[in-house]
Amino acid sequence: MDNGLASAIRSCRDLDQARQLHRQWEGAKESSGSLYLGNLLIETYGKCGHPECSRKVFDSLRLPNTFSWNLLISAYARNGFLHEAQELFAAMSPRSLVAANVMITAYARKGHVIDAKNVYDSMLEHSSVSWSAMIAAFLSAGDLGDACDLLQALPERDITCSNLVIAAYAQAGHLPQAKRLFDEMRHRDIATWNAMLEALAGARDDVIEMERFFETMMPGWSAASLTILVTSLARHGCFDEARVAFEARPQLHDLVSWTALLAGFALHRDGNEDIQESENIFFHKMPLHNHVTWTMMLAAYARHTDLSRRASEFFHENLPQHSIASSNTAMAIHVQAGKMDRARALFMEWSCETSRRGIFFSGPRQLTR
Repeated sequence: MDNGLASAIRSCRDLDQARQLHRQWEGAKESSGSLYLGNLLIETYGKCGHPECSRKVFDSLRLPNTFSWNLLISAYARNGFLHEAQELFAAMSPRSLVAANVMITAYARKGHVIDAKNVYDSMLEHSSVSWSAMIAAFLSAGDLGDACDLLQALPERDITCSNLVIAAYAQAGHLPQAKRLFDEMRHRDIATWNAMLEALAGARDDVIEMERFFETMMPGWSAASLTILVTSLARHGCFDEARVAFEARPQLHDLVSWTALLAGFALHRDGNEDIQESENIFFHKMPLHNHVTWTMMLAAYARHTDLSRRASEFFHENLPQHSIASSNTAMAIHVQAGKMDRARALFMEWSCETSRRGIFFSGPRQLTR
């Protein structure tokens, strides 16, 4: 087998390069390892977003194996071609556990819970992937009861499945149920603790007590843990506590946790000085910025009409690139300040037709007031 060709195919993420490697494989089809290389190509074309090319490789294989079928079904499913994936799965004999899990996940993404359940029920065996995929399918359709019933029926308690249900309880505001399931778990990982933290954060209880609980009991923190805690504290008006919690864990600072802190202070405090303080103390200290952080800071200014001048300066002088969201926000600021000419001028600055359409759909009512 050509190890160099195999390595090149595995690392390939470009369609043109994939086609070039495909031609090399065509010239060496009779060599040993040809089926393995063909399977790699099926997978690579799928990752490049071209399952039809994966199918051409599959059809040219003399004797495709189970891996070939799994990879082709996955290539279609991951790119949204559910009908093609479904036809292949129906034609596969015997059907593999991997392919069945792929189909359950694909059906769940499309909201086809009944089809996902039919596949699940037809399986001779299940794995933790099958269980979590089916529970995720129920949850995506809002069927928390069915998800809980399946969790209770599992032959062994799976940590991933339990985490999914705790997170669902948290989103639904069912703290007692989340806590009961959490207490029943013999083994927990950081995702379990974060899911429980999310449940506590969404409750109307004392958020300071929530922080103390996880300070003393949580075995480890992640950047996600810090983001959940900071967001909750700020949302409940505990700004000093949010800042202390954030600054006490510099090793967990990333763009997401910085953004959570900025959002908490910029969007949940009402005073003009508070907004400007958020820019000076938090925004300018961030090691990185993206469109989300820029637009969030702009949106904070947009909540205060008397800060429209500073918002305009922030938009025109600081933003390295103007996204549709940031431009919409800037136009809203001009409109709120009664500066319709400036709002229309900003709209006309956009020459790209796709950007213009994006602004049109979200901004015309404000522009025509």
